[in-house]
Amino acid sequence: MESGTSTFDDWLELVGQAAATRDLHVSLDMISSQAEQAFGTRIWFAQLLGRRWSYLAGLKSERPAWSQAQKIPLTAGIGLVAESWGELSVREQERLKRFLERLVVFKRAMRRWG
Repeated sequence: MESGTSTFDDWLELVGQAAATRDLHVSLDMISSQAEQAFGTRIWFAQLLGRRWSYLAGLKSERPAWSQAQKIPLTAGIGLVAESWGELSVREQERLKRFLERLVVFKRAMRRWG
């Protein structure tokens, strides 16, 4: 699915540019909204507190069905909660996960140095 991958790559680049000028929480909200609009993938972000996943950012109009959602740790302290994760190819899932991991680390570092 070359055109699908190209569309995803373009989307990821645009989202990355938009996230560069926003703080972490706003960036995560925007990414969540854009992922649903573009690909039908519903994602939220959670703060990891031991074994507990507590809502941090993402789609405000809905909350995930926690028991049915896929939980993916991104960094120490933040995880991705996804419904319809399978709407993305495995390659797209991995690229989005890597992008989000880097974004979280970068934004946290900027907050410390800012």
